[in-house]
Amino acid sequence: MDIKFLMTCIGGTLSRVLVQNLLASDYFNYKIYGVDAGEVPEDTRKLFLNTEIVPNGNDDEYVNKVLHLIEIWGIDVFWPASDDEVQMVSAHRLKFENLNCHVLIGSMEVISKLNDKGEVYDALNKSGIYVPPYAVGKNEVDVWKAMCEFGYPNRTVVVKPTNGRGNRGLNIFLGHD
Repeated sequence: MDIKFLMTCIGGTLSRVLVQNLLASDYFNYKIYGVDAGEVPEDTRKLFLNTEIVPNGNDDEYVNKVLHLIEIWGIDVFWPASDDEVQMVSAHRLKFENLNCHVLIGSMEVISKLNDKGEVYDALNKSGIYVPPYAVGKNEVDVWKAMCEFGYPNRTVVVKPTNGRGNRGLNIFLGHD
């Protein structure tokens, strides 16, 4: 069965791995298209049947541009990969469904929960799924107190915003270890 699959953020390091795994499927014959907010290297572009530059996911024109591409390329399945894109697409989900395009995202309620790493870690922990030791601080005093409880300055401690994406906002406080 042929499936026209559109993915975003194709300039990212993991897009290559995803494409290779989709193409290795024994069940579906994926025709893969890609978009990114920036220029994508030629060696990555050649993995896709077609590529296009689109606005960032938080741009008002993002949805219209992607909908246009879905329509002209005849896309069956769409996977937005960045947090901004997921939120924008989720808010306009019906427009994608009207083009008979399946969007691989959850509801805004689920997305909101997933964007708060503290909530995600709490839910995983309550479900018996291992998470590394963590604490959630609401201000600098809370964060400093947690760092000390984790052994700083003797031990290295990682501090990250609960709503940060990728490595954005990540701070590594090197300890004596």
